Amino acid sequence: WDICDQVIGLGFGCEHYVSPTVDGFQLDVIHIPPQPTDKLDADAISRYGAGNNYPVILQHGLIDTASAWVANYYAYQNLGTILSAAGYDVWMPNARGNHYSLNNTIYSDSDSEYWERIDMDFMAKYDMPANINYVLSYTGRQTLSYVGHSQGGMMGFGAFSTWYPQMYKQVDYFFALAPACWVHHTTAIAIVLLADLDVAQWLELFGVKSFLDNSFMEWLLSQICPDIGGACALLLDFICGFSSQTNSSQMATITRYTPGGTSVSNMLHWEQEVQTEEWATHDFGSTLNLKYWNQTSNIQYTPNAMVGPKTIVFYGTDDALADPADVERLLSEVPAAVVLEQHLLQGYAHLDFTWGVNAHIDVYPTILKYLGNLTNAH
Repeated sequence: WDICDQVIGLGFGCEHYVSPTVDGFQLDVIHIPPQPTDKLDADAISRYGAGNNYPVILQHGLIDTASAWVANYYAYQNLGTILSAAGYDVWMPNARGNHYSLNNTIYSDSDSEYWERIDMDFMAKYDMPANINYVLSYTGRQTLSYVGHSQGGMMGFGAFSTWYPQMYKQVDYFFALAPACWVHHTTAIAIVLLADLDVAQWLELFGVKSFLDNSFMEWLLSQICPDIGGACALLLDFICGFSSQTNSSQMATITRYTPGGTSVSNMLHWEQEVQTEEWATHDFGSTLNLKYWNQTSNIQYTPNAMVGPKTIVFYGTDDALADPADVERLLSEVPAAVVLEQHLLQGYAHLDFTWGVNAHIDVYPTILKYLGNLTNAH
């Protein structure tokens, strides 16, 4: 399914672009051009100013796709369309390894290295600069802002603290929604089972490379969701934690695009994070660590080295994947001068920050406020 079909169905223009990474992945990026209108959130737009074509990157989370930002039935509930309606230039990359970003010009999917590189470390190290530089080059701007959900938040914190501390100069604001960096306290059933049973390690041992690829699931769920939408919501809750805000009647549409899949290797990394209480790069073993990290051990991420960009963090009391204790561990490590605001939202679960029907009330106005201050100043 083409995500642009969903965007166009919401009444907005949509285009595909390809963002190439230095290690060959050709990332599919959904572009929603600015479409200034007063039909969405007119009060917020009048209060916070118009976007003036300012670019904003929206990066989805684990096993998700760019559809996360346009998933709801009404355009006024989706961050992607809200920003476009306010005059912002919206860019929504699909992370390497989901079914929209599988192409690679260097490695074949028969190569083990292809699958090893589908990992959140390389998303932070290579996808982040590829997407930021692509959008800035295309738009002719000097800076943009970045919104990351879940693994997309990890990509931001990882890039800005450890891989490219000076990249903050290209980013005005970083909005982290339920960032999943430390995940030792997760209670998401699927992630806990993966860690307890070493499922990813067994899959890798038996030569399985792709995890939750959507090709079969999209067919199965498209057949059953119209009749048992609640059960489909439960399946996704099993992966990310239970939510009271997702609209079960929208599940048939959401599951056309999600889950987007990732590599078994990436899920093995998630297992390691749960088991070790570390936020560190993938421990591939001494030989591959030397190849990828230039040392025989893996690398610890260093959020205390982060000097920017200005960061606003949202997290939820009911988030089973990005547990509040883990997010607060992250916040304790990031220098206080970097974090402008932190919001712990009562009752919010992991998917509520993108799919939730109240996020446009509880979360997105703060994003509009900061972006509006920025574009008004410009």
